[in-house]
Amino acid sequence: MSRIPSIPITSTSSAIAPSSFALIGSPSATNSGDLPNKIRKGVGRLSENMHILANDPSLALFCLQEHIRKEVPNIIKQRTEFSNQHRVLQGTCYDIDYSIGAMKSTEKAAEEFDSIQNHLRNALFLKQQLKFEETRRKKRTKE
Repeated sequence: MSRIPSIPITSTSSAIAPSSFALIGSPSATNSGDLPNKIRKGVGRLSENMHILANDPSLALFCLQEHIRKEVPNIIKQRTEFSNQHRVLQGTCYDIDYSIGAMKSTEKAAEEFDSIQNHLRNALFLKQQLKFEETRRKKRTKE
């Protein structure tokens, strides 16, 4: 970017004073001997404003570049951590879904478990009856 030549100024104001331009065309300004000073001040302010306008965008872009340079590695690190946590969470969700399915299938199997329990009771009862009959036969054969 080319540098704009500036005229030395006496004021540090960055705003162009509208009164500077109004005085140039007025009859009192043309009659007085301070017209060159007023023109120099007006041109100096204009030069300063042009310099600020020319350099502020580059300063803003520099600040933006520095911010990006500092923050992008952090953003990449957070993104990889997020991806890893997402993978772990997804695996946990699959495990939970599998566990829920297993629990629902055991709830459906409650009737079968009740049937098995009844069959076991019947088997124990029949075994007791057989044992009783066997002991009774032994007693009869001894008599």
